[in-house]
Amino acid sequence: MKDLDDFLAACRECQRAFAVKLDLLGYSSAVIEELLHVSAPFMRTWRVQYEKYGIERLSLQYQGSLGYLSQKEQAEVVAFLKTKDVYSVEE
Repeated sequence: MKDLDDFLAACRECQRAFAVKLDLLGYSSAVIEELLHVSAPFMRTWRVQYEKYGIERLSLQYQGSLGYLSQKEQAEVVAFLKTKDVYSVEE
């Protein structure tokens, strides 16, 4: 059972959707907190987000950041690494 709890905790979008759905179905906060291992503020936050903006808002919004290396620099690093059989931090 713990493996299922861990998997669900790793899937933040699923947690958000399940919390909102259970809340809309009338389950008590205590039951939702116990089932999903989330807090009452977590449930309120995502319920409000869902009501204001719809299902799209439950998705992760993080788009990542720009890389520090240019494509040319990335290619050079990959080419260098391919020439090595063993990697060492000292190099």
